[in-house]
Amino acid sequence: LRYVYPACDLDETLDGSGFAAHATGIPDAELIAVGGVSHGRWLVPPALFRNRILIPMAISINGQATSTYLLRLRDDGAIDTDFGGGDGSVELVPERLAQAIARTLDGQWLVSGVTDDLSGFRSFIFKIDHEGVLDPDFGAAGETIVNLPSSSEDRLTHLAVGGDGRIALTGRTDLSDGSFTTQAAVAVLRADGTLDPSFNGTGWKVWRRPATDETIFLGAAFQGDRRLVIAGRADDPANFDDDDGLALRLLPQGGIDTTFGTAGFKLFALDNVPVGEDMGVGVEVLADGRIWLAGSTQVEVAPGDTDYKPFVALLRNRYLFADGFERGSTGSW
Repeated sequence: LRYVYPACDLDETLDGSGFAAHATGIPDAELIAVGGVSHGRWLVPPALFRNRILIPMAISINGQATSTYLLRLRDDGAIDTDFGGGDGSVELVPERLAQAIARTLDGQWLVSGVTDDLSGFRSFIFKIDHEGVLDPDFGAAGETIVNLPSSSEDRLTHLAVGGDGRIALTGRTDLSDGSFTTQAAVAVLRADGTLDPSFNGTGWKVWRRPATDETIFLGAAFQGDRRLVIAGRADDPANFDDDDGLALRLLPQGGIDTTFGTAGFKLFALDNVPVGEDMGVGVEVLADGRIWLAGSTQVEVAPGDTDYKPFVALLRNRYLFADGFERGSTGSW
């Protein structure tokens, strides 16, 4: 899908129909997951700019996830035969399941996801250029593995890139203390892929809605003042089978921004069904400080039959000024 207009029509300049589908070209392989999509433009000497579509994907062979590949398409949706071995794809890192892609400030790309080692799922992030080549100056040989202490599994797969180059990975971590408790987790990395100790002293933070068993972070976005706005979901303390959507804001140093919502977070308990699931999934911070939050809510479509519908919320901020300069923001609901 290339462009969606307000009327939600497909743009037929993409492959003649607005929709392009491609096989992997790898024998006995099946595309099992698409880790987001990004559109890039770069200079090819001497003076030609190219527009290309980049899609990280996980490949399954005989039912087993094997590697993350990068698929590159031309701007019209056709396979870019100048990429890889002519089939438009290259293998990035073996034994990885890609989940998200984001552009960096220096014009390269970050890909995040999970890897399953002998001790459980761990999160990864690596940096590549438009040819799929790992950046050796990022992390360890182009990749950072996030392994939080005292956890049995980490699944931090959602990406946000700040205006200062910092990178946030948001998701969940399962505690290894036998409590079966899932906490929301966020890790903040410097632009070089190393954990940023200025964030919470360690580079990572876990959080759980009080009096609940499970909280999960999903999408995130940095504000211009380096605060991090995160969408997610959490148990309702009165009924753990009922999930509420939420938005949370963290200070640059990792603390909860208590000026946001109530005690630092805003709930979206839409409760279209008595016991259902609401969740915040994506966040975008506008230039004027307002915040778009998108998610899904469970609704009843027929007696005893439920389905999910998307929702969007627009949050507003009021600003405080000091000595003529904007300084932070506080939530106003």
